[in-house]
Amino acid sequence: IPGWMRKKQCWDIYSAITDIYKLRPDRIRDWVSHPKANGYQALHLTVMGPDGKWIEIQIRSRRMDDIAEKGFAAHWKYKENRIEEDNELDKWLKTIQEVLANPNPNAIDFLDTVKMNLFASEIFVFTPKGEIKTLPLGATALDFAYNIHTRIGDHCLGAKVNHTLVPLSQKLKSGDQVEILTSQSQQPQPEWLNYVTTAKARTKIEAAIRRQRRRISERGQKMLEEFVGEEQLDNTLYNKTLNYYKVEKREDLHYGLGNGDLKLPDSRDKLLKQRETVEPKQDNLFVRYMKQAMSGFKKAPEESRSDIAVASPAKTGEIDKKAIYKLHEVSFKKNFIV
Repeated sequence: IPGWMRKKQCWDIYSAITDIYKLRPDRIRDWVSHPKANGYQALHLTVMGPDGKWIEIQIRSRRMDDIAEKGFAAHWKYKENRIEEDNELDKWLKTIQEVLANPNPNAIDFLDTVKMNLFASEIFVFTPKGEIKTLPLGATALDFAYNIHTRIGDHCLGAKVNHTLVPLSQKLKSGDQVEILTSQSQQPQPEWLNYVTTAKARTKIEAAIRRQRRRISERGQKMLEEFVGEEQLDNTLYNKTLNYYKVEKREDLHYGLGNGDLKLPDSRDKLLKQRETVEPKQDNLFVRYMKQAMSGFKKAPEESRSDIAVASPAKTGEIDKKAIYKLHEVSFKKNFIV
């Protein structure tokens, strides 16, 4: 049966029920025309029963019922006769693919994507042209921008919700009409990660920030190479430069120079005359233990002889109660470090 025919059957049943029983208008849920992100389709309504109690009725076709009970797996049962309802499955799979295609995929983000699409409550918002977009509950205007297109999200400058200017962190509600304002000069900012709730938006922002940082670091490295001129930029010179700026990593040095946070000195002699600081190499715990143990074995004979010599006056059996005695341990030899 074609998809439109199944929808028509659901609405015909709805019409027959409402002709008999009184409908509660505020409890109608039309997921037949606009399926959930997990593919769920049904027509929910609440009517007053014969005994004066409210009764919830769910109307769905056999195919809709299979998907409701078995989830996305039921889609493949009907894959041969492809219809428009399968678009929700394709959208979900595309979102998963985008997260996995990220250069540095995060397992938690991946799980959040699956969880949000399958279990989260949803809202329906509209574009200025009236197109419906499905988002998880709690989604913001910035989530909406990335849901439309990555480039729109990257250059998002602000948003209008119901013709009112709002910040990017504005949470959306079902029925909102959202318009995204963009600027080519706008770039994703690290604080944007605090504004989004969807894994797709978070993944795109993190990827854009990494690209920005990489470009800035390359610019900073080129500035440093031009500054030192003919001098070879080897490990020694790098260590002197890191010590001059009190920076630990080369990546942070390049980024600081490229971003303008670090300024190159007036003369390169200030870098060349800088002392290279090399921290003394420290042995690990096992090496220190072995060294101390070996030194304990070497000193043991001398300590034993001196201990016995000092203790020899006690052989007389006479103890002077007024005298001061120095005690030595004979059998204990410390050969480890705590």
